[in-house]
Amino acid sequence: MRAKELNQLPKGVTVYVDMDGVLADLFNHVGGLHDVEHYNKMTQDQWETFFKDSNAYELFKGLPAFPTANKLLSIVKNFAGGYKILSSPLNFDKAGSIKGKKEWLAKHINVPADAWVFEHEKQMYANTNGVPNILIDDYGVNIRKWQAAGGIAIKYQADEDSLKKVLDGLRDAKEILSNTPTENIDEARRKKKRSRWAAYGPGPYGYYGTAVGYSGDGGIGGDGAGGEDRHVNDEPYGPEAKPTMPKGTVKVDVSDVYDWYKLGMHIANLKGLGKHDFGQGPPSTILSFGDEEEEHKYIQDLEKTGLTTTDIDPVDPKQPKGMKRQKTDPRYNVENFADGKVKGKSRPGRVKRAGASCDGSVTDLRKKAKNASGEKAKMYHWCANMKSGK
Repeated sequence: MRAKELNQLPKGVTVYVDMDGVLADLFNHVGGLHDVEHYNKMTQDQWETFFKDSNAYELFKGLPAFPTANKLLSIVKNFAGGYKILSSPLNFDKAGSIKGKKEWLAKHINVPADAWVFEHEKQMYANTNGVPNILIDDYGVNIRKWQAAGGIAIKYQADEDSLKKVLDGLRDAKEILSNTPTENIDEARRKKKRSRWAAYGPGPYGYYGTAVGYSGDGGIGGDGAGGEDRHVNDEPYGPEAKPTMPKGTVKVDVSDVYDWYKLGMHIANLKGLGKHDFGQGPPSTILSFGDEEEEHKYIQDLEKTGLTTTDIDPVDPKQPKGMKRQKTDPRYNVENFADGKVKGKSRPGRVKRAGASCDGSVTDLRKKAKNASGEKAKMYHWCANMKSGK
């Protein structure tokens, strides 16, 4: 860290730092006790049984510390001028887990905190009198709730991420907080472009308290090549040319990686599952049922669970009467050229106005689209799709 980056955050902004997965190596420790290849191989029942049967005080007091724990806190304290611990207690034994966490902090942490806070609903601290605060946490649900409450979150998992991710996130937060009115923080976070990105997808997780963590999304900051920073609730960008998905393909919103896993385990028989069994996304998962008839059967069962579905394959003109039309995703090709029907605006005149032409083979049209841009490229792709019957 450069010397000029000491005490960089605006007055009134507090940085909160999580413990488990960030400072204390809880999940690898538990995975080792169960002799599994990786802790994300453990089932919900294994996590729940473990926490119920554990002595919470002894468990949290005896966790190993990540080697980067004090280095991370030094970065935060130097940059922000201070920090507070914000850790979720174990619901099965709140008092015991808090006592163990306090003793762990006293033993392993040599960078003094301004305070230790133990609270499951972390988003309560997302802002102070309208001033956004910053959370460093490994748990996607906490990230989403924090941002929804007006705070700024940095997604960091000590066994996967480098400390540079934290410092980059703090720098981004400083720039946003210093140059943006408080009421526009969320919009600024969405638009801010960086040379990093936050990825979506299943990742390491664990059943902890009343929810299961999701490690595939990110807040401000991130490492990786190309792209740009994404707000955690933003949809990822689609490809330049709309893909055509197989018949019977839908996108289903799920709230975390465990919901994704549970849906896969029960997809063959969803009877008995209701709105209490799943959360709402993002993120999402894609299911392909092979044909439209099979998709129609499952859509009705999925709706009963409360999960939102989005049609991303070409629209079926033979959908049963009385069945509600699903919403569609404009990033996918949902036009049914093979049946001579097009959903949405028709293309007459648009091809010519764009300077394109449908003359030539499908291969030729794809090549022309690749060498074109904007509306002209879209029209070449449209002509190619029409000729190929997609």
